[in-house]
Amino acid sequence: MSIESILGIDNSDPESRHADYLVEADLRLMKDLVAFRKKRNIAQATVAERMGIDPSGVSKIEAGHRDLLQSTIQRYALAIGAVIDHKIRAFEEIDAGTPQSEHAN
Repeated sequence: MSIESILGIDNSDPESRHADYLVEADLRLMKDLVAFRKKRNIAQATVAERMGIDPSGVSKIEAGHRDLLQSTIQRYALAIGAVIDHKIRAFEEIDAGTPQSEHAN
């Protein structure tokens, strides 16, 4: 039995796959921002100071313990000198490239 079936996630349903993709995209964004911060050798304390928040807040943001507002993500990007480009596509374009066997997991 897969974790998806235990949690009641139906990967054969396009809407469920779409929702899952959106969550994964948000997680990738934060992972990429953290990697960018580390590559530039910017400490969490520096990010916190630039954002005007407590250092523990930056730690929680980076760990994914918060559902972030777009403005918070933008302030984080500003604090580390990053630019975020948005790209909008139809989910069907992405989903069409996924093998059917992955939909059935």
